[in-house]
Amino acid sequence: PGHKKGKMDSLFILKLVFTLVVLYVVQRKVRGWGKYTSYPPAVKGFWVPFLGHMFSLGKDPAGFFVNQLDRLKTEAFSFELFGTDCVFMGSDDAQSVFYAAPEETLSAAEAYKFMKPAFGKDVVYDSPDGKFQQQRKFLSKCLSVPAFRKMVGIIHDETVDYLGEVWKDEGSLDFYSDVGEMIIRTSTHALQGPQIRSLVHSGYAQYMSDIDHAINFLSFFYPDLPMPSFKKRNLARKKVGEMITNVLKFRRENEKPAEPDFLELLSSSTYSDGTTITDDQIAGLCVALMLAGQHTSNITSCWVGIFMLSHPDVL
Repeated sequence: PGHKKGKMDSLFILKLVFTLVVLYVVQRKVRGWGKYTSYPPAVKGFWVPFLGHMFSLGKDPAGFFVNQLDRLKTEAFSFELFGTDCVFMGSDDAQSVFYAAPEETLSAAEAYKFMKPAFGKDVVYDSPDGKFQQQRKFLSKCLSVPAFRKMVGIIHDETVDYLGEVWKDEGSLDFYSDVGEMIIRTSTHALQGPQIRSLVHSGYAQYMSDIDHAINFLSFFYPDLPMPSFKKRNLARKKVGEMITNVLKFRRENEKPAEPDFLELLSSSTYSDGTTITDDQIAGLCVALMLAGQHTSNITSCWVGIFMLSHPDVL
């Protein structure tokens, strides 16, 4: 009797799973009838219920996008990942529509919710839009033309010191990794001051790397899964927050820098309702600024270096 009951339970579970899959497929198709009259063309290729086009995309991401643009003869197309509709825009014209759309039409806050564990609470896209716009003004105040002029010398000295310390006249190196390490030195010193720069080899650089490496397509959909990389990200964000908070506390209890730097300008910022920005919000803005600049600076620098090395006549 026990064996028979177990067999019946298994059959029931199989039937239930099959029914749920069928209902899901029907639901997607019904939604699609009206949706694709206004949506970009849908991808043609291997599709799995709920997972969508994950396997085709994961196998060859660049090839997936290029091939679909060619097959569909379009500047934009839609595909599915984990039950979510995604749209790829593959031309300047298509992307210009995206960037020109108002917040009510295309919400950046909705798309960037997955960054909340990295940035922290009540900062950037986790804050109301009005508050976020004020935080952007706080940052722009710190990124003025006079501030950029002061950064040039810092970046030059940090770069020269790094090259003299790490790069030799011959041998091989990991260009992307080395440039990334160089940029973390220049950016922390130029953007956050010498005190944060002094913490680079005390864990700061590794913590920022842990936060960065947890940003992937899975985190976009499920940023709070109990995965090792996400746990490291959460711990890293906490440690970075503690480091920046300790520097701010030290400055309040001791002498402030002779010239107001990035942290000093941020810590003196006040919202329109009269409240002062908190230390954890400052830490969140620092992390957001570092992540926003790290990828672009690293990738751009690498491509410049690769092209220069490929064309020694320009050296």
